[in-house]
Amino acid sequence: MTEQSIVVNKLYNTLIAKARNILQQAQRDAVTWSNSVLSPLMHQIKDHKRQIESRLIMLRKINESKGGLAESIAQLEAELGPLQTQYQELLDIMKSVHLEPAD
Repeated sequence: MTEQSIVVNKLYNTLIAKARNILQQAQRDAVTWSNSVLSPLMHQIKDHKRQIESRLIMLRKINESKGGLAESIAQLEAELGPLQTQYQELLDIMKSVHLEPAD
């Protein structure tokens, strides 16, 4: 009876050792597979992220320049009013002196 229990224990230990080896190999294979599959995907995701970030920076610059452009237009329009007034005054002076404007 003791020899039989020794053989059963030995068989049990052998099966457990083989099962552990198989599971360890499966785990190594899974890690290798995931690295080989996920690595290109990670590179693609990083590239897309960089592209999106660069587009966002470009859009921010466009938005900032749009605001600056609107301010510049408003400033130029404000300066245009007095210049038009001066131009009209000069035309009136030229008419009063009877000179023709040289447009």
